[in-house]
Order: sequence, then C-alpha cells, then structure tokens
Amino acid sequence: MPTSNILKETTEKMQFIPECQNIWKEHFSVLRMICTKLTKTQEGICQGDSGGPLMCNSKVQHITDFTYDNECDNPKYPHVFAKVGFYLPWMQKMMKN
Repeated sequence: MPTSNILKETTEKMQFIPECQNIWKEHFSVLRMICTKLTKTQEGICQGDSGGPLMCNSKVQHITDFTYDNECDNPKYPHVFAKVGFYLPWMQKMMKN
C-alpha cells in the first residue's frame, strides 16, 4: 500500500475476541490488546501506521500495534491495537523518572 503525505482516517468495527485469538494465536493478549475489523478494503492500518491512535468519543483509547504486513488491506486479518489503559501506570512511572 503506498504511503501518503495526507493524514487519513477510517472507521473500523470491533472484532470478536475468539476470532482474533484464532488468527493471531500467541501474538494476541486479551489483557493488553483489542482487534478491529476493516469495514472497507484499503482503508485500514498498514506499514508505517504503527503507533497511530484508535480513537473513541474523540479520545485516544488504543495505539496501533500490528497487522499482517503483506495483507494489511485484507479483511481476513484483523488489526491489533494496544490498550493504552493497560500501559498507563507504566507510562506514568516512566514520566516521573
């Protein structure tokens, strides 16, 4: 997928946890991650998007974690986001130091 100089956004739906676990196996942690599903092809996260936000009600809730490199626009592979809340205590501790 080509890169862009223009900031883009998309809408994705939550993926059922069992489906995500089945696809990503040991790489997926229910405690630390959520999965989303593409609503349209070629609009989801891809290479270069790592660290980008997943927002809900105008607030950052999750950060892009990973997707399947060569199939990032394939709806078969859900996108994985790290739960910000899980890492918040660690981030606050690191910022104090």
